[in-house]
Amino acid sequence: MSALEWAGENLSLGGILKNAGGAAGSIVRIGAEGAGYAASLITENHSAREGIVNAGRLGDEAITTTSKVIGDGVNWVVVGAGDMVGMGVGYVAKASGASEKNIAIAETIGKLAGSLIVATAAGGVLAHAAVIAAAAPGLAGAAAATNGLAALGGGAITAGGGGMAAGAAITNVIVAAAGASGLASRLDND
Repeated sequence: MSALEWAGENLSLGGILKNAGGAAGSIVRIGAEGAGYAASLITENHSAREGIVNAGRLGDEAITTTSKVIGDGVNWVVVGAGDMVGMGVGYVAKASGASEKNIAIAETIGKLAGSLIVATAAGGVLAHAAVIAAAAPGLAGAAAATNGLAALGGGAITAGGGGMAAGAAITNVIVAAAGASGLASRLDND
């Protein structure tokens, strides 16, 4: 596998979801193995250990498989949206009398731009969700946003954290990384 193929497979938005799901599945499996071992020490019942370990293996398989399906679906949407934008841009270039070479260039740029836009929008949704999830319970609107940004930033500046500015920087990184992963999905599918 070339470096570009690896980047497309692992750094695309779907690839990141697949890898995160695989890691979560492994954590479930390892946790169940530890719990099964502890249960067998406490109860001296080895069948209980086997049951817990098997449940962990099933959980690992379910989480890993589900994340693969979701990751493949996300990549399909990102690439499909890019393809549609590319076709539209190519059509405009053709209608404008561009040469075949320039039409092909326009389509390629349109595909990249479309994938970048869709993935960046998805990153914006993820960043917004992170801010809301970090906010203190019971807050809404601007209070939730400012509190969530400060929480993402490690707490208020007066308490030794990075404050809202650090939280905003983190959300910007989320959005930029999602956009870059949208371009990486083109590497996996072109």
